[in-house]
Amino acid sequence: MRTLKHYEKILSDNPDTTIGFTLAADMVYAALHGQCDVSDHINQQWRDIARRLKSRYGENLTADEVRLEMATSNAAAIMGRKGGSVKSEKKTTAVRENAQKGGRPKSPFITTDTDYDLENGFVWTFFSQGPPIREGYQKAPYYVQACLSQRAAGVGFKREISRNDDGVDDGLSADENSAAIKRFGLETCRRVLYREARRIGIRIAP
Repeated sequence: MRTLKHYEKILSDNPDTTIGFTLAADMVYAALHGQCDVSDHINQQWRDIARRLKSRYGENLTADEVRLEMATSNAAAIMGRKGGSVKSEKKTTAVRENAQKGGRPKSPFITTDTDYDLENGFVWTFFSQGPPIREGYQKAPYYVQACLSQRAAGVGFKREISRNDDGVDDGLSADENSAAIKRFGLETCRRVLYREARRIGIRIAP
């Protein structure tokens, strides 16, 4: 397990080096949590950080780029904690009323893996209904994929799903999604996929 000080020393001792996006993700994660271990690589937050860094910078980052990402992530976390600590009387009352009703209802769908492929133009998620399967180790039994929006030039794809042309029930995706759609219905499958796609930075366009 490496501490934040360990990573800060690496950056200080090697100001002109380039850093692979995986190590950079460890550093940003440590900026948020004070430390990072290889076991954290199955954590969804670490995976989101790594995916974002690779998408933004490619395979390698400069030391200055890593410092900027660490500082930005840490500042955002601090602001989020401050914002989350502000409670209004209305919010407190709502929480109390929800607790008396048994709390906020949880989604019955547990996702174990969500990702996208900009080269081939797909985004997908694996999910189950009921108790979670060992996350990070085993795929869930149901799978849904959608098409990403193509770029205006016709080359490559955007991190975006168009509601009017998501391909969930059309062509190749329809074949892949048939088991989940038959079990849960088209709109439920769409809702689960859109929710998880947003979590990894995919925009849902009209």
